[in-house]
Amino acid sequence: MNTKVRSFGFISHTLARWRLLLMLGCWLFSKTLPAQPVPAAAALTAEQGLNFRNVAAIGQDGQGLMWFGTQLGLNRYDGYRFTQFSGNAQAGHFFPGDEILDNSLVFVSDTIFWVVADGLLYAVNTADFSVEHLSAEAGINGQIWQLRRAANGTIWLVWDTGEEQHLCYTANGSHFVEVAAVPRLRREFTSLAIDTSGNAWWSTSTRGVQHYTPDGRLLSEVKLDSFVWYGTTMFFTPLMVDSRNRLFVLPKSTRQIWQYFPEEKRTQVIARDMPGLAYYALEDRQGNLWFATKTGLMRWDTEGRWADYSAVLHKALQFSDIHDLFEDRTHLLWVATDNGLVKMPIQPHLFQNYLMQPGVAWGNATRGMFEDTSGRMYVFCEGGEWGLHRIDPKSGVSSLLHLGGNEKLGSLLLDQAKHFVYDPAENAAWTLTDRLIKIDLSELQCTTMKGIPVLDGKFSPNPFILLKNGDFLLGST
Repeated sequence: MNTKVRSFGFISHTLARWRLLLMLGCWLFSKTLPAQPVPAAAALTAEQGLNFRNVAAIGQDGQGLMWFGTQLGLNRYDGYRFTQFSGNAQAGHFFPGDEILDNSLVFVSDTIFWVVADGLLYAVNTADFSVEHLSAEAGINGQIWQLRRAANGTIWLVWDTGEEQHLCYTANGSHFVEVAAVPRLRREFTSLAIDTSGNAWWSTSTRGVQHYTPDGRLLSEVKLDSFVWYGTTMFFTPLMVDSRNRLFVLPKSTRQIWQYFPEEKRTQVIARDMPGLAYYALEDRQGNLWFATKTGLMRWDTEGRWADYSAVLHKALQFSDIHDLFEDRTHLLWVATDNGLVKMPIQPHLFQNYLMQPGVAWGNATRGMFEDTSGRMYVFCEGGEWGLHRIDPKSGVSSLLHLGGNEKLGSLLLDQAKHFVYDPAENAAWTLTDRLIKIDLSELQCTTMKGIPVLDGKFSPNPFILLKNGDFLLGST
């Protein structure tokens, strides 16, 4: 290659522009980012207008507005302000109930949601704020403890009379069909999860885990876990079914998460040594599973990796109990606590990180970067694992190149190198230090170019480019 070098003394705005580009390039490529970016969480509390700090349930209407249930009724949030719904005369709109049940706000359409308040079932129309009491119409003569909406639109609930617990569902939103009833022990403990076939997994203190069809057929029954509550042995355990129809068990006897395989009648431990007993679970739109303890939050991603987000939550808000998890349409994860709300983004990450040194603030600090015709990336590290690295984005494999040289080792020749340009005609890269250097990427050899007067004397390597005619355009100071 017959390469000619042209030197220009950049002045005025041209010099300023090149220096700005240089500064931006150094800033963008010299910082070491964490392997897994940590989201920033934000809190919403009574100071921002929430009617009560203890939040129990979360939902989102068809317009994208958020709804929250507390111990003093309902709140609507438009992203800027709260509108309160309660029996308090100072509330913006009337709602007859107070204490909202944990995880019990379920939208049955874009404008109507059902919610359990003071043990009773209500329907709220978000268009005109009208409220309908449904418990009596549904024939429910007790207190409701679970409310779930299946993927097929059916609504399931569990209620008890103090002596029995009842499982029922509705397909049309009005007529409820009783599926099963079991004896109730000293407490109302119960959990309900609907699988992808529309069948119900129901956990109670007396019968353990039962699997029912809507017509009341018992498919299976098993006692997976037990614990003693003030002298009474109970077989209740929280349940969760994901979009892949996997059943997860949150045992009360140990700080673990289990997956249950009903065909094989076996459990598998997927998490040991959780921060505490798990109570709530959520599958996000990426397929990751989130598990909440009283004060902790863990994520199990689609690759089977665990991540602890507890510190992220507590950095935003101090609390002692989590009551609900919800993902909105913008991929914000909302966490309902006894001291307000925490929200954090969980959308897919757009960037893949390479050349990381976990736990090191300034590890592989990078300087120059270029791409060859095969799509492989080359990155020069001036700190950490010093030298020129090659990355194959398809395989994710990166390697440090061991370069030879006509004067000394190529790696030593690259000392003070900042900028690289790629020459596809020769599969070579060019860089500047106190001399012009050609890097043969096929042979991994460095060659210094002699007889270039512009580089004589002290030279500060600035950005330079390769023109279409083979010339270099560069500046010096």
